[in-house]
Amino acid sequence: MSFSSWKADKAKTALIDEAQALADRLADAKPHFVESQAAAAWFWQAFHLADGQDLNSLSDWTPAARKRFVSGAVTRIAALRKAREYDSSDGLAIWMHTARALSEPQ
Repeated sequence: MSFSSWKADKAKTALIDEAQALADRLADAKPHFVESQAAAAWFWQAFHLADGQDLNSLSDWTPAARKRFVSGAVTRIAALRKAREYDSSDGLAIWMHTARALSEPQ
C-alpha cells in the first residue's frame, strides 16, 4: 500500500467516524437540540437552492458534482468551526455526510 492510498484511507475513516459521531449525538440528543440541527440543515438547503443547487436531489447529481459539493462543504465547515459557529457547521455537515454516503456507500 502506497503512502497516498494509506493517507486517503485514513481520511475516509476519519470522515466515517465523524459522520457516526454526529449520528450518535443526534440519536441521544434532546428534542430541542435535534430541532436546532434540523433548522441549520434547512438553512443550508435554502442557501444552496438560492445558488441553483437542490440538496434534496443529491442522489441525482453527477459524482463529480457531489465531489465538488463535498470539497466546498469541508472547507466551509472548517471555517465555520474556526469561527465557533458549531450549529451552522453541523447543519452543513449533515448535507456533506449525505453527499458522501451517496458517493461512497461503504
